[in-house]
Amino acid sequence: MTPITLNSYFLFLKNHFEQLFFGWLLTFFSSFGQTFLISLFVPFILADLVISKTEFGTYYALATVIASLLLLRVGHVIDDRPVRPFTIKSIFLLMGSTFLLAIVWHPIALFISLIGLRLGGQGLMSHISMTVMSRHFDKDRGKALSISSLGFSIGEMVFPLLMGAVITYLGWRYTAGMGVGFLIFFVFITRWIDIESLDIKSTKKVAFATDRTQEAPVAVEIDDEEIVIENQPDIPIGKRRFYKNMLKENRFYILALPSFLLSFTATGFFFYQYILAETRNWDLGLYTLMFTGYGAVRLVFSLYGGILTDKYSGINIFVYHLIPMGLGALFLAFLPGYWAAIGFLFMFGVTVGTSAVVKPAIIAELYGTARIGQVRSLFTVVMVTSTALAPLIYGYCLDIGVTFSTLGIVTALLVLLTTLHTFRIYRVI
Repeated sequence: MTPITLNSYFLFLKNHFEQLFFGWLLTFFSSFGQTFLISLFVPFILADLVISKTEFGTYYALATVIASLLLLRVGHVIDDRPVRPFTIKSIFLLMGSTFLLAIVWHPIALFISLIGLRLGGQGLMSHISMTVMSRHFDKDRGKALSISSLGFSIGEMVFPLLMGAVITYLGWRYTAGMGVGFLIFFVFITRWIDIESLDIKSTKKVAFATDRTQEAPVAVEIDDEEIVIENQPDIPIGKRRFYKNMLKENRFYILALPSFLLSFTATGFFFYQYILAETRNWDLGLYTLMFTGYGAVRLVFSLYGGILTDKYSGINIFVYHLIPMGLGALFLAFLPGYWAAIGFLFMFGVTVGTSAVVKPAIIAELYGTARIGQVRSLFTVVMVTSTALAPLIYGYCLDIGVTFSTLGIVTALLVLLTTLHTFRIYRVI
């Protein structure tokens, strides 16, 4: 990273601080609905509610799938509604679900809480951040996405250490209650942020052409007034028809498969990372510090991914971004001792950090920004569904005696096949 690049980042941050800070806050506080933070409470929930790991895994998977389907229903709202009220409602959803987790007394209450946590945190707050950053910034989209996505990695660095320490002294219920306090603080912060600048500037309702072969400017007539939409990509009228058309296109599956594999693999390994540490005889305290290092690597490559995206485009980075994860899986399979943990976490951090910028950027490049909220909703469903399946499938594999080394080798092979598959993207653009 050259000084010129650093200066350009600082200047960009200075000129758009409020908007970027808002995007960062959303990803940072989305941690309360992310797997890595929820997993801290799992042993205590199992003990208090007297439920098995299989039962909890089933609740978690079903809650995640339901949350993804709900996101598909409401995610498009960000395309044509003011950002502030939609954001506040999402924060309150996450806040209420966190409070319910703190006082949970029955598996049904736990299930409802998990739905809200997954929808509000991993779903809506992440969705809002990536959508408004992609839509608002065009020339510097990579920088905007990389800065806002730093909230993910910083959350992974801060919250496990903080919440883990508080659990030790106050117990898990008070710690979950503390999460409610953090979210209340977030609501107050939003009062002093110019969120309205991120709203869609035009209030006129626009209809879009449906001819995919249309390259010339498209003229449509609304209320006897002709509006010219220059080089507007095909966006069918109506949500259902729009989704059906997306599902018929090869580009959707070329983008969706790597997204599914990355989320599935990262969730599977991290959901059972403490079992991994125990089977490898790694000290849990030392491994926790290493995981903080993973967050730092993810942070660095979120920034670097933004630089690469602005320089080479999201498409050109996308075709290679899974390779470090494949190498990390091989390191886990073959390296001895703590070197396996270091190589595994470092390489996963590279891919996850880069992906946080590349995926939103390539969606904007291929689908445009007019209905990016609706487009991202469908891709988020793919990602969230993979995170629902991962604990079940990885848990089953571990139960029948599959080792983490074997899982690492299989992951590397899947990364190789998926990477070859992603090169087909050049045929459909």
